[in-house]
Amino acid sequence: MEIWAVEGIAHSILHFLDLATFDAVLSSLQDKPELQDYLQDALLWSQLTKVHFGGRRDAEANSDANSSRDRAWDWTSRDRTCAELQAFLQSMDDLARFEEAVTVVEGDIQCIDKIDGKPLDGIAFPTGSGLMNPRIGAAGAVFRRAGRGLDEFVADQTFRDGLPNGSTWFPAGTAVVTPAFEAGVNKLIHCVGPSVGTAECYELLSQTYENAMDRVLSENLQCVAMVSISTGNLGVPCAKAAQVALRTIQKFLANSTWQGKLAVVCNDERVLKAFSDEKATMMKSFNVTPPLPDADSAASWFLY
Repeated sequence: MEIWAVEGIAHSILHFLDLATFDAVLSSLQDKPELQDYLQDALLWSQLTKVHFGGRRDAEANSDANSSRDRAWDWTSRDRTCAELQAFLQSMDDLARFEEAVTVVEGDIQCIDKIDGKPLDGIAFPTGSGLMNPRIGAAGAVFRRAGRGLDEFVADQTFRDGLPNGSTWFPAGTAVVTPAFEAGVNKLIHCVGPSVGTAECYELLSQTYENAMDRVLSENLQCVAMVSISTGNLGVPCAKAAQVALRTIQKFLANSTWQGKLAVVCNDERVLKAFSDEKATMMKSFNVTPPLPDADSAASWFLY
């Protein structure tokens, strides 16, 4: 451990470590009283946070929501670690949790039944404002999977009467839970996304994902397949939709205790590429939250 006594060398080593190595190194540093000053070096950990995550963790993120990985030492004590190191470790845990929880897969929502070997218990999918069977697209596939019972359920006036104001249609941003019938899961989450050209399209798209994830949490679903929202006939450009979707899910994970798995199931090469590329970008600058995209004109989506 002699090299750690030389501050310049120690800083260089820490700057070149990969994230997988930090826990072991920090455990060793905190165990040596003569090296514990590194744990209180606010400037060092601010720099390392920028190097590995692009910047500080969102100040609004709940540091207590998603229990951090177990560590053999008390890294949350302000007597032992500076706030900047605590934020670095929380960012590291957030990133690891996101990478573990969220996968992007190619597949058919009508057929997929497992994520990494774990049986599905929920499906979230885009649908029209009336929640009825469109017989095409992802919603049509889910209705076929669920069987006639779902068609009858959403058409039944008892179901309609139980909805807010006896709604016959739902505004963009809504997520509604129904039984899954023959779909082989516990619940279905019907997601009403915005169409391109809608005022505040991307705010509404983010709201749709947020509400869908809130339903996942409230229904205690632990393994969910989700189809991208608004990227089909509603015309939202795939790259922008992927950015909004994954950043909204990232925020949800950082502020909740949910420990499940979520697969974005893509049956279109453009959507698969957009979500895969966006996830790869996020891994390189996890704490950098881009602003929501500018709204697209009603006709511009034909260019994508």
